[in-house]
Amino acid sequence: MTAPHMTPHTPSAAVQVLWAKSGQLSAGTGWLPVLHHLLDVGACAAAILEREPASTRDLLAGDLGVPDTDLAVRWICALAALHDLGKASPAFQHKADVLAARVWKVLPWQNHSESTPHGLVTQKILPPAGSARLELGCGAPRRAGHRLPPRPAAGHAPRPRPGHRN
Repeated sequence: MTAPHMTPHTPSAAVQVLWAKSGQLSAGTGWLPVLHHLLDVGACAAAILEREPASTRDLLAGDLGVPDTDLAVRWICALAALHDLGKASPAFQHKADVLAARVWKVLPWQNHSESTPHGLVTQKILPPAGSARLELGCGAPRRAGHRLPPRPAAGHAPRPRPGHRN
């Protein structure tokens, strides 16, 4: 069966210049776009979970409070993919001059030099996993959010202490 003709999607100029891995900074070569990195990580999570025993995926579904393992795997892959979303911020993009110059041509972030960790940026821009906004349409019951890390970037930045406002 032949797939229907699809018009290829051209990513926006911003998506084309935002970088996640700098490669050779001096030459500005070998860099990896943020979107590619996020998709790579989600795909790696899927490949890892595919190789895990079914009992592992069953445990994930139970821990997340979702009705089936396929949904649990989709949740984990989506959260893994979002872990470096903060790299698409001025706080990260200014770190490599050659690559930043490309970004500044497309986005109005010139003269940004604040050094905020990208994991913290990710935590601030994504809702907590238990919020209704993140769960909307994902098929996860409300209680699932209580079993997930506060935000997908929790591995990059310290988790808030109980009773501590962030």
